[in-house]
Amino acid sequence: MTKKLIMRNFILVSLSIFISISSFATHERAGEITYKHVSGYTYDISVTTYTKGTSSPADRCTQIVFFGDGDSAIVCRSNFEPGDPSSDAWGANGCTGNPNCTTHHMGEWNIGNPTLYNTNTKKNVYTCTHIFPGAGSYKIYIVDPNHMNGIINLPDQTPIYLESLLVISSSFSPNNSVDFLNMPFDVSCIGKVFSQHHLATDMDGDSLAYSLVPCMEGPNQPIPGYFIPQGLTVDSVNGIFAWNSPQMLGPPYPLPYEYNFDLKVEEWHCRTLVGYVIREFQIKVFNCLNDPPNISSFSDISVLEGDTVKFSMSATDPGGNTITSFTATGKPFASIPPATFVSDAPKTPTSTGTFSWMPTCTDVQKDPHRVLFRTTDDGAPDIPPIVLSDYKTVRITVIGKPVQSFSATPWYGSINLNWTPVTCSSVVGYNIYNMPKVADGPCDSAFSHYTFLSFVPGASTNSYTDYPGGHKWCYMVAPVYGTECSRAVGIGIPTDSTVSILLGTNDLHSKFSLFSFSPNPSSDEIRFDFGSCDKFPLSFDLYDYSGRKIASSLISQRSLLLDIRPFSEGLYFFRLKDSQNNFAYGKFERIR
Repeated sequence: MTKKLIMRNFILVSLSIFISISSFATHERAGEITYKHVSGYTYDISVTTYTKGTSSPADRCTQIVFFGDGDSAIVCRSNFEPGDPSSDAWGANGCTGNPNCTTHHMGEWNIGNPTLYNTNTKKNVYTCTHIFPGAGSYKIYIVDPNHMNGIINLPDQTPIYLESLLVISSSFSPNNSVDFLNMPFDVSCIGKVFSQHHLATDMDGDSLAYSLVPCMEGPNQPIPGYFIPQGLTVDSVNGIFAWNSPQMLGPPYPLPYEYNFDLKVEEWHCRTLVGYVIREFQIKVFNCLNDPPNISSFSDISVLEGDTVKFSMSATDPGGNTITSFTATGKPFASIPPATFVSDAPKTPTSTGTFSWMPTCTDVQKDPHRVLFRTTDDGAPDIPPIVLSDYKTVRITVIGKPVQSFSATPWYGSINLNWTPVTCSSVVGYNIYNMPKVADGPCDSAFSHYTFLSFVPGASTNSYTDYPGGHKWCYMVAPVYGTECSRAVGIGIPTDSTVSILLGTNDLHSKFSLFSFSPNPSSDEIRFDFGSCDKFPLSFDLYDYSGRKIASSLISQRSLLLDIRPFSEGLYFFRLKDSQNNFAYGKFERIR
């Protein structure tokens, strides 16, 4: 019998078992599916569920995971308490003797841990390794009966459906899903503003986008009757979930109320969706005496790489409670050297913390770094305590240092820019900007007033030649950091450059020998001979002594007769460019 036939038989048997126990199989609270790249098309996949601990008859030793490629697998629970006990505190029967699993892992209930045991919650992790057939988009999912009963915005006896998207493509590096540092359940209070963050982190550095989506009972199947209460918002960029505010329902709904929501966290790389995780989470609503703490607001800031950014944040409890914790998370804490946040919590009623970070050039990026601050109180005066939290995000933009020893030197119609390269492994090249100088004095230092001219690749590049025409120009050169899809531009330094087209003692400065011209000086005509040139067409630009362009033409023949009788007396300069971007320069004199 083939693997797929065995699997189909197992699924049919499993579905019949699910139906037979549907009257009591009400236990699912929350969960998500995450994945990590191993090699090639091989990925480690983890399904994490949070179940009602006292619903022990519905305890799951295994889950069926569908990989989105037509294949599926029976996956055994892989997490356990210290010592790997054969029974748990909730009285589940155990997995010993299960024909699909050689172990009896019971999951985690953490006796004495209020986030699990005291909330009647059990954590279950099911891990496996799967080889996908090749590039493509794969929806990895599970379906499990059922949610726990009594959820306000879900009918009873509805399955839980968890889904994640994995995109495999040769256009970008293998993707890893986000992970979550916060549990998928929290508490809130009637009539009080509630905020929460799931602390999604992405090891690939992709941009994350957050949204609420309907709870599902199967692929593309929203649960009938599901609803999202009024006053709920999710910050699509910063990921803060806010509810203003839970309301009293009255009979027949007993307190505390329980609500379930699905949070979709998308990963974007170079403006391309490379994956997502849909996490189901649960909010329990109490009629509280406690008021949530509040973190002070702080404006977004910018810092030059190599400089230290340092500021204080405070968290205050309006009811005079103790601030039991005041912490911060974010990418800066994984930098080298890492950021630090030191608070004086526990402290009553206000805790103060100091954030400090000295970013390096490798921290320069287009998007700001986000630092998420979280605080919790002691839950008083409610008995038992109802611990409440608050979150705030501060965005820090790291700017690259400017190039040094920047100069601009005019030479025969061109301007040679030179600078000392920036020493940084994440520099990929330099952006060149210019603008005409219309007034005396220093060049304008505002980036927005300059026009992008060119990008020159290479961290060690230290020069660029421009052929602008005209008289006076200002230039900026700025290092470019990061990957092609998320480039960040450092600070540019403006430089004055007075362009006097083709001044010099020689009549011709050329990178190639292709023509002659005579007579010089002349009063009426000058004949150009391109007999040795094989790089047509040629562009011909003519400038007066001030550097003003007065004529331009495209040459496709081997000779040119230039009528200069309309011109005033004086020196004139020309620039020639062939089809391979080689340049030649010269000057002649118009006489009477």
